[in-house]
Parts: sequence; structure tokens; C-alpha cells
Amino acid sequence: CTTPQRNWHGASSYRKVAKQGLMKGIAYGPFPAKKPVHATQLIDDFMSDAAKPLWGPHGRGDLQIMKAMGANTVRLYGNNPNLSHTEFLDYTHSLGLKAIPGMSDYGFTQGPGNCMHYTHYDCYKQIKHSYAGDLRNGWVQDGQYHPSIEYIIVVNEPELKLGLTNGQMKPKLFCRSILSAIDGMIDAEKEAGVRGPLPKFTVTWSFGVCSDCHELSDGSNNRPALNQMLEMRTAFKYPEVYGYKPRNNLQAVFENRWVNGFNTQNSAFELQALFFTNYVQEFPSTKVFIGEFHSINPPKDQFTEVQHIMSMAKTIDQFLGVNFFEYQVRYDKQGNEMKFGTFGLGNYKITSIEYFGVTYSVWCLSPVRDITQQRLAAQITNAYGGDPEGINYFDLCKPDPRKVKLDSGGFKSIKGLSQTTKMATLVNRTVQHLGGWVTDPSAFMNFVRQVSQWDDVVSLWQSKPKWAQWDGDAVCVADRNANAYAVGLAVAKACQMSEFNCANIPWDCKGDAWKTAD
Repeated sequence: CTTPQRNWHGASSYRKVAKQGLMKGIAYGPFPAKKPVHATQLIDDFMSDAAKPLWGPHGRGDLQIMKAMGANTVRLYGNNPNLSHTEFLDYTHSLGLKAIPGMSDYGFTQGPGNCMHYTHYDCYKQIKHSYAGDLRNGWVQDGQYHPSIEYIIVVNEPELKLGLTNGQMKPKLFCRSILSAIDGMIDAEKEAGVRGPLPKFTVTWSFGVCSDCHELSDGSNNRPALNQMLEMRTAFKYPEVYGYKPRNNLQAVFENRWVNGFNTQNSAFELQALFFTNYVQEFPSTKVFIGEFHSINPPKDQFTEVQHIMSMAKTIDQFLGVNFFEYQVRYDKQGNEMKFGTFGLGNYKITSIEYFGVTYSVWCLSPVRDITQQRLAAQITNAYGGDPEGINYFDLCKPDPRKVKLDSGGFKSIKGLSQTTKMATLVNRTVQHLGGWVTDPSAFMNFVRQVSQWDDVVSLWQSKPKWAQWDGDAVCVADRNANAYAVGLAVAKACQMSEFNCANIPWDCKGDAWKTAD
């Protein structure tokens, strides 16, 4: 990317989208339940610390799997602005992935005082407050946006949720909501002192037809998503016509910080005629990406579909790329939503997740197959140019010695595999936790072959065999690969015990959950 300097309403520069690499994304909303759940449990902040057992390296490892599939982008949905997203963004960045976070519907339609029901679609106050929380909780660090964030989805499919009446879309209402939301987001940036390259804003429209939206140059009003985009462009230019008086120059937003987006279930082979032929004429200088792509009716060869859509992205200058919909089957939604998903959920429990007051099992991944009976993940991997050997599908639902608990239960699960190499991985990991490192691999393997019970491994703490070197100053610290929520729960439990008084913990050890746990 290039970042030309520009004095833009309190920010020093903006991100300029350059076509240096196609967006090869995967939509990520992996709700852990295998069945429908009560509406109060439908929280979709999967970039929070609480969801680390799903995406983290010592949990199910979803982000690593996406990386192996050739993805370079993770498209997300709602989030809780009161929760930290730093770990997710840092880990995403370490893998070379970009994140496209989305604003929650909470301020728009769901929460108390939401703008649809209480402020007549003026969302400035609600979204400014929410966005300020996002900026504080990881999206901005040291005054600049996190490097993994290049695009932010203001709202997903707004024409289907903001003002929709008896199936009729209301352009003035959904445009007013978006204008005021962006205005609030800009002022939140100002108050947070954000500087440096700024991400682009976008909306991911449905692929529905808005007959009351702005017509194309040829007079047509029946182009899916495209008429909504034209209406939004007009709203940026003339916000007062839409019943909103902006505090910032929103036309500058469209010119410098806006890309278009849409979701579609249509075949890749239909999109040139339905969308792109007209798009390049109507928006010669505005980029566009597909926020959700997966054509299922009728079922199709997904390698051919994804390969074709990527070939289009290579040849259409305005087309940034695509996000395949979606990573995991959403059992909680049931119905038609069950037809999507690259992976289903298997029967091996990897760990548990404390997800906002409810405990769920983190189930292993079971590859879904498309109409060709090929694994869908492999089809996407081939189309995205990923590593065909990067995912061991046969081990997805087996205990992983790199991740099981270092206790008798974890030992038993690896022992049951009857694979010396797997046991060696577990024992070596234990040695490292005890402050040692193997120096004589041959003698180490002899020990591994003789191990029959967990006590044999635990005895290393006292025996300290000569096939490893041991750090005499090693001390126990909290596992930095654990999620902060789980560490916090463990600290709270320890503080209830009588062995020590948590009130005596030094102040400088209370900076975060790990320092307190140490």
C-alpha cells in the first residue's frame, strides 16, 4: 500500500488501496454450538480473547488452518467494544493475514436506545460510542490503527435490516443510518487522537434488488447491489437530502476512504453480466470486494467457482477479491444456513470455551465435501494457491500432543494413539515447560519408548536426566498461549483459597492477567 499524506479531519494520512495482491478471504463466524441456542447466547464476537480456544494456536487453530488454505484475509462480523481484540489482531498479523472487522448490529437495531427504534435512524451517538470502545480495545495501538486492519465493515446488508417494510427497501433510512454512523466513527477517531494510515470504510450490501434506489446511467433500477451502491454515493454527496447534517466532510470519506462491498450466493459465471459490466462503468475509480461468496443452488464444483471468481479479480481493476462463505457450519442457525461451511463439527472434544457466561465444547473440524465429493477446504486451497499438504485432514479429530493438557488425561489420550512420534512431542513439550531442552535426542527417544504412565513424565522434574539440559533458575509462569479470560478465572479461583492473600500482590504485577498469574 501507499500512504500519501493528507490533512483529513484530524488524521494525517489515509490508506490508498493498491492492487498489489488479491483478497483471498474466508468469512469467520464459528459459533461453537452443535444445535440451536437461545437468542441471548447468540454473541458473535469471535475476535475476542474469549474465543481464543477456537482461533488460537493452542486451541483448534482456525487461523493457522485458514493460512494453510491460502487465505490472506479473515472477514469478521459483530464485536463487543468492551472486550479486547489485541491478541486476535496481533496473531492475525503474525501469520501474515489481514482482518476485516465489522461493527455489531447492537447500536443499529438490537441494543437499548438503538438508532432504528429510538433516534429515527440517526446512529451518530450509538456508533460513535461503540467505535470508541473498539479503538481502545486493540484496533488502535500507540495512536495508529493495527496493521492487520485495512477495511472496516460499517454494517452488513443494511437494506435488509434498517427500515425494511413489507419487503420494501427504504433508501433514505438505511443511507441516513450509514452516514451518521460513519460521522460518529470519524469523531471517535479524532477524540482518540488517531494518526497515520487510516483504513477504508465499507458496507457489504445484499445481492438483492432495490427498485427505489438510484438508477444506473442507462436508467435501470434492477441491478442487484449496484443500485444500492449508487444510492449511497449520492447520499455521501448530498447528506441533507437524506435527513442528516454531518459534522464532517462525508464526500471526502467517499473519495478517500470508501470501497464498495456485497455478498452473493450467485455463481461466479453469472457475476460479469449481473454486476461487473455495469460496475466498471458506474464506479471507474472505486474498488469493490465480495464479502461473502458461496454459490450452493444448485450445488456446484466449488474449485471451479472460486477459481473463476479469482480470475475475474485478476482482470478487473476495481475488483479487490473475495471472501468465501464460510469457515464453519452454523448449527445454531439451522435451516438454509446449514448448507454453508467449509468444515462441520466432529465428535472429538479439543477443549472447552467459556464464552460469555456459557461453557461450550470446542469440537474438532470435520471437512465438508462439495458436489464433486472433494473436500471443500481442499478445493478452496487449490483455488487460493494454498499449501495442499498444510492440513492433515486425518488428524483433525485426533488428540494433538502440541495442544492437549499436560496432565494424566492428556497423556492418556496421546498414549492411546500408539505413535512414538506423538508421545515424543508431548514429552518434549513437558520438558520445555519444566525449563529444560533436549541435548541427546537418541537417549531422549529411549526414554520416550519406555514411558508407560504420566508419573514417568512428572518424575522428570526431580530426576532431571542427562539427555536434557535444565535451567536451574526456571520458575513457573502463566502460559502466554492461554486466553486471558481463562487465566483471569484461574486467578479468581486462586484468590479464594487460603494459602495466600491476593491483596498482597504488588501493584506492578496487576498490569494484565498473566502478570497477576505469575
